[in-house]
Amino acid sequence: MKIIKAALLTILYCTIYYFFQFITGIVIYKTTDFHINGIGTVLCITVILSAILSFIAYQGIFLLRKMKIMKICNFKKLKFSYIPTAFILGISICLLNSSLTAVLAKIDFFEYHILKYQSLNFWIGETNTVFLVLALAITAPLIEEIIFRGMIFHELKQIMPVIPAVIIQGLLFGIYHFNIVQFIYASFLGIMFGLVYSWTQNLWIPVILHFSNNIMAVTAAKQPGTESIEGPDIRVFLISLVITVLLCLFFYKRRVTDYHE
Repeated sequence: MKIIKAALLTILYCTIYYFFQFITGIVIYKTTDFHINGIGTVLCITVILSAILSFIAYQGIFLLRKMKIMKICNFKKLKFSYIPTAFILGISICLLNSSLTAVLAKIDFFEYHILKYQSLNFWIGETNTVFLVLALAITAPLIEEIIFRGMIFHELKQIMPVIPAVIIQGLLFGIYHFNIVQFIYASFLGIMFGLVYSWTQNLWIPVILHFSNNIMAVTAAKQPGTESIEGPDIRVFLISLVITVLLCLFFYKRRVTDYHE
């Protein structure tokens, strides 16, 4: 019964966010001139509004369950000194992930899908940076961490050990993006964010990791020449690997008790 309950709640949490993205997207599509505002601005507004509506719905669900969403998601006061550490770790994970993706691009199957994915994201380079930061670097990380590392991870921990729960929520995070490139990329991120969250028990830390990762992704997408695939830079890979390992050890050794006041 507990497994069925966790599965149904996991499906519900994801469905709500998809539903509001779909509805908000249709409404904005019907009421907005793409030629004037640009598809990027429209998509950014859709992300922001659907996140707000989804959070209201999640609040309602937890109120019905006589639970507090902020408590379930472990939003606690965070020591300021850990913010830059988490920010650097997020950047390092992003660079490490990009290096691994560049390696996969050497395989014909993945090269095709990576190029296709990049071609579909042309709108990022054409969209106002302020809108991109608000939608992709602030709103999306916040609502996605609430859904996956917050609510879904909470449900999974009720029916299995922490490590399998971390892996499953990470894979679900990859599946949620609905394409093969982001499945690989996001699954890795989801597992890394889940591990750090399991040590720290403070959702603000994976939010910062996610924020810095997306800031890096937006910055890279705004640069010219992103339509092509560059080979992996072994120096970037090794440096990001070392930094990632060291900062993960930093959080692991200070796990649970030392992240909030």
